[in-house]
Amino acid sequence: MGRHALGRGGLTATVATLAVAVAAASVTVLTGSSDPARAAGAQSAAGTTRITFTDPASTQPRGERPFAAGPSGFLHRQSGVPGLLWTSYADGTTVGVRTPDGVFTPTASCEDLGSTCRQAWYGSDGDLVALPTSTSATAVTLWDPATRKTSTVTSAYPYRALAGTTVVTSRTPRSAGAAGAAGTSTTSCSRPVTSPGTDART
Repeated sequence: MGRHALGRGGLTATVATLAVAVAAASVTVLTGSSDPARAAGAQSAAGTTRITFTDPASTQPRGERPFAAGPSGFLHRQSGVPGLLWTSYADGTTVGVRTPDGVFTPTASCEDLGSTCRQAWYGSDGDLVALPTSTSATAVTLWDPATRKTSTVTSAYPYRALAGTTVVTSRTPRSAGAAGAAGTSTTSCSRPVTSPGTDART
């Protein structure tokens, strides 16, 4: 049996048949609506599939601010999302930073997304995250993204920063007879983190 090329008329018939098939399977696209009559009408139409898209809460992109980066992920904050977020480099998974009391909310100088935070306030050069509550606190909670557990380090001096797994504190000695800030200097002492921590998972 000989082979025959598809003529112009055959191609036209094929395209027409495809168009009819597509038209028969109609799709109704609706935005989120609270009109029950409209929704019921869409569902009752024969051969109709309803796809509902929820209207976005805002047309503005969310603000994003990174705070620290470690070997396996980075710490950041996003407008409209409470607390701090940790995102893994490996799979892009993002989790909220939590303590046994719930979602940690930044305070003091880092309360707002656009605030100027102290350098390494939440950590640096490692995955361990510091969760300070004030600039004068002598205790700081540490959060490990690998286990999502927390531990607490207490010092005689106020918390200053977290470098890798070392908590840095500061003190301001005052010279004898000096008044106000005259003659003051700041020194730092370091303490490695060794406590096992407590579970802060939800």
